Amino acid sequence: MKSTTPEELYSRKIDHEEYGEALMLAKAYGLDCDLVYQRQWRKTPVSVASIQDYLVFKGNKQEINLSDADLP
Repeated sequence: MKSTTPEELYSRKIDHEEYGEALMLAKAYGLDCDLVYQRQWRKTPVSVASIQDYLVFKGNKQEINLSDADLP
């Protein structure tokens, strides 16, 4: 049996798109929640609704780069 750090488990949850669990781990262990939101943003089809959702961002330092996005 291999021991896993909270950081490794957090990263794995993000990789497997288990965002809710990743956020719970981040909050419990003081990890950066913005990594979850950034991954969600990258995986979300660009639309007016998704842009509005992420502009009302839950974190405090999200950077949204729309320069490469295909806007509707």
